[in-house]
Amino acid sequence: MLKYWPVCVLSVVFLSAPCFADGCLPGEPCYEKPAAKAPVVEPAPVAPAMEAPSVEPIAAPAETCSGWGNRVSVGAPIWFFQDEGDEVGGGVYFDLYPCCYPVNLRVGAEVNHMNADQASALTAAEWNGRPANLTFVRVPFAVEYDLELGDRAHLFVGGGPDIINTANDVSDTSVGLHLSARALYEFTNHLGLSVEAGYMWGEVETNEGGDLSLDNTFIIPSLSYTF
Repeated sequence: MLKYWPVCVLSVVFLSAPCFADGCLPGEPCYEKPAAKAPVVEPAPVAPAMEAPSVEPIAAPAETCSGWGNRVSVGAPIWFFQDEGDEVGGGVYFDLYPCCYPVNLRVGAEVNHMNADQASALTAAEWNGRPANLTFVRVPFAVEYDLELGDRAHLFVGGGPDIINTANDVSDTSVGLHLSARALYEFTNHLGLSVEAGYMWGEVETNEGGDLSLDNTFIIPSLSYTF
C-alpha cells in the first residue's frame, strides 16, 4: 500500500488544482476571501400619495331674460297752453315693457275742466261775454326708449298720438301728437317717482266750425308702482 502513496498525493493535487486556479492558496498574501454578499434590503413601504380632490368651478346660473313687466302711475299734469291759461289736471298711466329690450309702451288718461277764451271758443260759450266751459280729456299713447342711467334710474324718450276730447260748450274729438322725455327713479323694487316734460300739438273744432288750439307744453310729476 505504501508503494502507491506518490500516486495518491498527485491525485489529490490534481483534483485540488481547479479550486486555486489563480495560483493563490489559502494563507498566501495574494489570497483574498470572496466578498460576502450584501444583504438584500427590501424597500420600506411607501404610502400612496393622496390625490387632491378636484374642485370644479360652480357655473353661475344663466340669467333668464323673458316675459313682460308693467307699471302704473298716478300724476298731476300741468299744461301751459299756448293760447289759453295754465291748467292742472289729474291723470293715470299704464306702462308695459318687455324685460329683454329697452322699449316701453305707455298709455294714459288725463282730465281737466277748463275755460277757453279764444275767439273761436267765445262764440260757442253758453253765456255771451263769458269764456267757454269745456271738459278737456287727453289719452296719450307713446312708444319710449328706455335709457338706464343707473341701477334705479331711467330716462324714457319717445312720443306718440293723443286722442283729444272736449265736452260741454265745445264738443269734439280729434287726434294730436306729442313728444316727451321722462325721468324715473325707483326708490324700491316697486315704488318710484317720475317727472315727464314734453310738447303736444292738438286742436278741436267748435260747434260753429272754428278751430280751438290746444297746443301746450306740459310737465307731469307722478308716483309709480312697478309689479
